[in-house]
Amino acid sequence: NTAFSLRYRGRLGGSASEVGVAWSGFDAHLPSTSPAGGGTSRVRATADFTRGEGPVRVGYGTSLDRMWLRSEGRDAESRTGGAYLEGSWQPIPRLRVRGGMRGDLFSADPDPRFSPRLAVTWLPGEQASLSLAAGRYHQIVRAWDRVESTRPGRIRPDSVFIPAGLAVGRASHLSLALHQQMEPGIRLGVEGFFKTFEGLAVPGMERAHTSGVDLWVRREAGALRGWLGYSLAWVWSPPTGGTRQVFDGRHTLSAAVAGTLGRWGDADLRVAYGADLPYTAIHVDQESTELGARMEVLAQSVRGATESLPFPTTPGDSYLRVDLGISRTFTPRWQGRATKVSPYLRVLNALGRRDALFYDYRHGRDAEPRPLAALPLIPVVGVSWQI
Repeated sequence: NTAFSLRYRGRLGGSASEVGVAWSGFDAHLPSTSPAGGGTSRVRATADFTRGEGPVRVGYGTSLDRMWLRSEGRDAESRTGGAYLEGSWQPIPRLRVRGGMRGDLFSADPDPRFSPRLAVTWLPGEQASLSLAAGRYHQIVRAWDRVESTRPGRIRPDSVFIPAGLAVGRASHLSLALHQQMEPGIRLGVEGFFKTFEGLAVPGMERAHTSGVDLWVRREAGALRGWLGYSLAWVWSPPTGGTRQVFDGRHTLSAAVAGTLGRWGDADLRVAYGADLPYTAIHVDQESTELGARMEVLAQSVRGATESLPFPTTPGDSYLRVDLGISRTFTPRWQGRATKVSPYLRVLNALGRRDALFYDYRHGRDAEPRPLAALPLIPVVGVSWQI
């Protein structure tokens, strides 16, 4: 894993501006009788500007994005360019309206894509806000082909989905959120959402939906900070073309605490536990391989093109993740100005459930993917420099 980013914040032409470039790369290779490998690379440049025009605050900007995917001898490349214009207006003291439009061009599909968005925030009191938001979003997703294969001892063929390039997916969302300031430095939030995904480029799956609710409480100030959150969500795909409906539910409990270690620096601890809902998930048995394969691909398509598909994905799986971070900030002076330099170390630990990159499928009635070269511990070393 490698990553680099550079941002500049200042004023250009009377507008508050932020201009940035970023690059990231990931490569993995597994030596075996038939060597396997893959990787991704991405370059992104952005420019964002805001300025006041009377009672309206205007934001506008542009971005350029280029991504390469390499997997099992299949290469794909995507180029994306986009621009947006948005405005924020407060017609009365306790009501704020935000809206805008974004346009994108994708090399995977030459037709332009437009994404409107609108949000209304009402302040019922001095310490609370109620927001209703709706909008659309486009992004690159993996395209999939379905291949039928028969394992030894089986009469009916299994459906196997393999990557087949890139496509442009569309997501629409509607959310309602309530934020409450409980006391200085402590906030409570509740949010419900409904989303629709289209253009997933999955055979037999034209559309998918997800809905759920998030509940969190956060302490944002003081020597000891942290949050506690709970998420409940469902994802489903309506039956199309004679295929069966896919439906699954999942809930996640997460918590984090961060504080100072005195002269040694700062530390933070993050814990997350997730599991399927036992009374709503459709369990996939050995005779339902078509449904199981579609559920796996649906999960991958909703996540996007650059994220890996976790195994196993059949209902009933749970995970516990514990991450630890340590950092220390120095304030040297550079060209007469104070700067911040923060080296840090993070250890990502999935407690035995770190998703592997390659899997071995053993034949037999109880065949399940077995991870090869899984990495339960991932150390990340980096440095942040702010001028």
